[in-house]
Amino acid sequence: MRLDEYLETVSEQIRYTKIRSTVTEELKNHILDQAEAYEACGAFPEEAMDRAVREMGDPVETGVSLDRIHRPQMNWGIVISIGLISILNIGLFYIADLITFNAFPWQRQASFIVAGFLFMLLVYRLDYSFLGKFGWKPAAIFLGMITVSLLLFNIPINGTHRWFEIGGIWVSVPEAMYLYIPLFGTALYSFRGDGYNVLLKVAPLILFPCAFVWITPNITNAGILFVSLMCLFLFAVWKDWYQISKKLILGISSSGILLMPFAFFGYVYFWGEEYQLARLQAFFVPAALGDYIVNIAKNMRIGSSLIGSSEQSVYYLINGPTTDFLTDYILVSMCSIYGIFLTIAIVVGLLLIVMKIFHISVTQKNQLGMIIGTGCGIAFLVKITASLLINLQILPYFSISMPFLSYGGSNTFVSYILLGLVLSVYRYKNILPSESKKHKTKRRLRVSVRWETYD
Repeated sequence: MRLDEYLETVSEQIRYTKIRSTVTEELKNHILDQAEAYEACGAFPEEAMDRAVREMGDPVETGVSLDRIHRPQMNWGIVISIGLISILNIGLFYIADLITFNAFPWQRQASFIVAGFLFMLLVYRLDYSFLGKFGWKPAAIFLGMITVSLLLFNIPINGTHRWFEIGGIWVSVPEAMYLYIPLFGTALYSFRGDGYNVLLKVAPLILFPCAFVWITPNITNAGILFVSLMCLFLFAVWKDWYQISKKLILGISSSGILLMPFAFFGYVYFWGEEYQLARLQAFFVPAALGDYIVNIAKNMRIGSSLIGSSEQSVYYLINGPTTDFLTDYILVSMCSIYGIFLTIAIVVGLLLIVMKIFHISVTQKNQLGMIIGTGCGIAFLVKITASLLINLQILPYFSISMPFLSYGGSNTFVSYILLGLVLSVYRYKNILPSESKKHKTKRRLRVSVRWETYD
């Protein structure tokens, strides 16, 4: 069988058309290398090529094997895990809706979760690699769209300007900005090899979105966004994408991240609003504000049962500021309704999903997929950690949503879209070529050949 006939037959067995050319090209190079090796041992060119083709085996079987390896994949472990968490979350809001007399209709949140789950599957089907074709532009376009939307469709609420409405849909700017993190990753990908010039390019892409969220105002999410973006940049530096001093950049950046809590407290103390100062006061002197939300949350947590609902905790949920306990203090509410054990299990489940996200990302051969997946993982990890520490009252109370759990459409949609991006990275892990292979015109393989005598 001729080489072109063999490759065509193999290609016909591969159902995913996008990968056909890449797979057949690699197979062709391998056969050519093997044929050259046989020629070097004394075989005639036609005989060498014929033998190299025959040794690859039956073309149909070879094609079926390659199809099995390179077909798109779904990480069912993540999908099933997040599905179970979503069901438990709907159940939580159903119970909360009953005991708070329809303060937060559970059907509304359930519709957000179902729609978010469908969006996750839609994003999973998309080929994330198209983002790499446009360099830093997707990140800049996203920032421009958010800025224009907020200016044109802003909905002021209690002196804040963090919401805008389009087509009857309310969007929270601080929550939507978490979608920027993987897009920032595509910008970092496009800056590879730029040396220290990368600092001038990265600085505005970090500072502008953080400052934008800050002035809405929402200093908590601005800080979380800053830490997430810096961590992603440090990851790119650690991967040696820019050939700059790792120790210098890591030292300066790490110092900035570590100094953030002090800058945060200083800003709130000297220039913060009255309610922000009250939150700090409640953190350092809890008894000073009596029935302030921080103290209510503490009483709910202490009064929670190990298994099942607690009458004492549910009392506070019914008579307290329900909005805060279904958003920022969602874990406290879970403890009061589901019990401490089940709440811990849900949080551990989320953290295991995040660990899986990092494993999927850092093991990617495709560098664009690696940075996008890592960006999503960092967004989840930083946000979950901050929310957990606030619910445990290790950090002062400031508004922050727990991914996949807190009430609200913006947080829900953003969480599922980010997870969909991760699943897309996993889907194409054996399809998209690595960066090193992409730029090679020909791959040379080391082959071993037995010395034989040819007539």
